[in-house]
Amino acid sequence: SAVIGITDAPQLASDAELATTSTQWAIYGDDANNFLGNDGSWDSSWGTTFTTGDIIGVALDMDNNRLYFAKANTWMNSADPTDGTNAIDITTNTGLMFPAVGAYGNSLHWEVNFGNPPYANSSDAADADGYGAFEYAPPSGYYALCTKNLAEYG
Repeated sequence: SAVIGITDAPQLASDAELATTSTQWAIYGDDANNFLGNDGSWDSSWGTTFTTGDIIGVALDMDNNRLYFAKANTWMNSADPTDGTNAIDITTNTGLMFPAVGAYGNSLHWEVNFGNPPYANSSDAADADGYGAFEYAPPSGYYALCTKNLAEYG
């Protein structure tokens, strides 16, 4: 089963679970269910199930302390990153966040794309500044995680 999210810890131990502190958020999918986790609690009535081969998008808004997850370009929990609708509130963050992925079990394989994918996309959609090669275009106001965007937007 797959886990994807954000954490303020740059590296978690191999036996650590993501979303066990108030400064970590993640979604956990096990083919039939999807859970939102934070501070050791998991909400089983949140989001959309996902499985092998699904493309999960993450939009992080550190200016407004909001987090969003999408499956196949549809934002989970009827969220809309462009207007802030149904965001996950991350106000307990420490101001320094890292992307994180994990698995329950040993057979999971992750392919992560921050804008320079290690695999072929069918669309190679870029952000509004023309950076990145994504399967789906980032929402308006969100940018690929790269040094050029970090220099401009922080």
